[in-house]
Amino acid sequence: MILLSLLTLTLNVFVILKLFSSAFRPFRHTAAAIALYLLSCLCEVAQEVRNELNIATRQLTSEQIKNKNSRNLRNQDRMSSLRSKTAELTEKKQQLESYFNDFFNGVFIHRYRDVEAVIRAECVKELGVWIVKYPDRFLEDKVTRYLGWQLSDKSPIARVEAIRSLSRLYINETFISGLRNFTERFKPRLIEMALREAELSVRITTISLLTQIYKAGLLEDEDRDELSHLIYSDLPKVRKSIAPFVKDLLDEDFISSKLTKVQTFLSSNDTKRKNRSASNEIVNSVKLIGDVKNNRIALAIEALWGEMEILHDWHSLAEYLSKDHSLTDNSSTAKESQGENDPIDAIEDCYRLSEREESVLVQVFVACLKLMLVDPLSRDKKKTEAQIEEIREEVSRKM
Repeated sequence: MILLSLLTLTLNVFVILKLFSSAFRPFRHTAAAIALYLLSCLCEVAQEVRNELNIATRQLTSEQIKNKNSRNLRNQDRMSSLRSKTAELTEKKQQLESYFNDFFNGVFIHRYRDVEAVIRAECVKELGVWIVKYPDRFLEDKVTRYLGWQLSDKSPIARVEAIRSLSRLYINETFISGLRNFTERFKPRLIEMALREAELSVRITTISLLTQIYKAGLLEDEDRDELSHLIYSDLPKVRKSIAPFVKDLLDEDFISSKLTKVQTFLSSNDTKRKNRSASNEIVNSVKLIGDVKNNRIALAIEALWGEMEILHDWHSLAEYLSKDHSLTDNSSTAKESQGENDPIDAIEDCYRLSEREESVLVQVFVACLKLMLVDPLSRDKKKTEAQIEEIREEVSRKM
């Protein structure tokens, strides 16, 4: 209670001096920063009080059930002690709620709209801290909406702080259910920022946040498709930031489902061939990558180079390209010329590519070979001429 008294005294002093609304920016900024931090400390105290109150309430309920008809003096004393503790903690909780209302309405509501961007940024930053520390009080739509409104702030400083605060929320799985309404309301703005935000740092931070939202299962198919095209952006940092998103999209929403269909096809046709997992990944990845203009494919491969190990397996790419995708295993010509055996370069229908997809795969293969010669992720800035020549010879032998 000493801490609470000190907080009350501090708040009163600030109110008396009118520092919160001072026309002198340094005074106003300092007063707001201290008040916001004090509320963060109050959140820790409130969460501790709430936990203690829950424990005391459960203990009291349990004792009342066990000793419903008991007149044991010792049991009665324990129940009396628990009642007193519960009443004390309830009073503390009510006092804390009063402080929260005073701070939130007296400081935050006014300063989050301050003319100074740095003060607005401080407000949304601390609001994120309050929600994380005391979600029972602050994880609700009427509070989180302030973070959403700041996504349209005219200053990139405030916008990026709002995104960072949201990132701290979406990374916590226990908060996801409480963020569904917020996500539905402000998702269009987040996607707009990822696609067209002028400030690059804000844009990259937003893409990272949307990747978290995607992992939480809160993005629609059209949202994912729209964001995935950022892999072809002219900006290298944008391509790099969206690469983990596209990799997860390929793995979870595309490759996995297609792999199941391939396995079903092979099983239903009683094939005895070895399951070519590398081919599965290649064929399905290229079908998604090939949905854009071909001159952007090299950019996508460079961005995904560090995310998808299959792109480093040029042997499988070369083998896959060596197959004749125009053949049909069950064609009469193939059967007559080869008897019961498949042609040596035949390929199952489930692996076959269209002419466009095959053309895209050739470009993927070329881009991968270029990156093999000069790996941007390698610790060695330059490969020796001997290493490059060795790779070239190996490729020549394989081809």
